[in-house]
Amino acid sequence: MKITKLLPLVFALALICPAFAEESPSVKSASSTVNLTLKDYVKVATSTATINQQADFNADYTTLTIPATIQPTFSVINNVYNQTLTLTAKTTTAEGQVDALYKKGTGWAIAFANQGDKNVANKPASSMVTSITGGSNPSLATNQNVIALSINAESDDIFISETLGGSHTTNTEGQNAVVYTIQPGTYSIRYSLGTTQMADTFSTHDASGTYSAVLTLTATTGA
Repeated sequence: MKITKLLPLVFALALICPAFAEESPSVKSASSTVNLTLKDYVKVATSTATINQQADFNADYTTLTIPATIQPTFSVINNVYNQTLTLTAKTTTAEGQVDALYKKGTGWAIAFANQGDKNVANKPASSMVTSITGGSNPSLATNQNVIALSINAESDDIFISETLGGSHTTNTEGQNAVVYTIQPGTYSIRYSLGTTQMADTFSTHDASGTYSAVLTLTATTGA
């Protein structure tokens, strides 16, 4: 057999099974990255959804007395840094809801409007509330059926429990809200209302009935 006839076959075998190919090195390890995504979370709850308290007064009907301190209480679970909580309050007038929380001097107070449960005519106009909350000194003649009590909205004492590394700072926002900045943690927040009226907010112009306000603590971030 001629050698020239064998060359194409040898060449073809060389292409199919290369004799000089390098062997691949061993791969002895590999990595897998696992990412857990934790969403923002905040839970605000209250153990005092409704507080009913009898209010007393002296024989001259000039001084209001609350026999027991009213203490609206909230709990907060939070995992967001620099989370903000905003405290507001509303009361219902003949025209609808209006702001009830207001700054007074270095402190804060809440206006309570007569809900007209005994006589619908006793539910005040919104102007009666703003006569107290508007910043000027209130007048008994212009705030009929509205009573105001102080609230310790900016006191550090309201944070009765800060656990799991929680901390807070307090600042005010405008005339009708208080803003708190908190860090991740579990909080218990308890407010205390005054046991007598703010000056010039109680008189015989205030008819019998239920006086009401709604406090709300709201977080701005979280699912």
